[in-house]
Amino acid sequence: MTQVMKCVGASRKIFALMNHDSDNASKGIEKPEISGKIELTSVHFVYPSRPDRKVVEDLNLAIETGSTVAFVGSSGGGKSTVVALIERFYKPTSGSILMDGISIEEIDHEYYHEKIALVAQEPVLYNGTIRENILYGCEWATEADMLRSAQTANAHDFI
Repeated sequence: MTQVMKCVGASRKIFALMNHDSDNASKGIEKPEISGKIELTSVHFVYPSRPDRKVVEDLNLAIETGSTVAFVGSSGGGKSTVVALIERFYKPTSGSILMDGISIEEIDHEYYHEKIALVAQEPVLYNGTIRENILYGCEWATEADMLRSAQTANAHDFI
């Protein structure tokens, strides 16, 4: 089997996984205008596979619209888990996560993910132009959207 055929097979598996509905992907009822204030109140989380290990315990955090936040701490300290909770990849064991005062569980899942993004410590760039990388997954975006995204990410001046 050629390398290309192996890649095609692997790609199919990846796309099937990406299209799989998660228990956390419930359809929310709201599509509010989002400005971006995030509030975590008394958030607790344990992974179902390790219920005896508290990963996040009584986290209270307010992130103002337009601010830049860095989660710093030791390996295994829950930094990635907090981001995954905000991104709705997991539900908190208890507590609440609000976006502009609305529970993120009440916001339509697909709409929510159109409005938020994570810039990881080591971003991934795909083959193609910078423009194509910025607009990746947003076929509907306009040139103005692309410029605004570059400016918001503080990347416009060095591109």
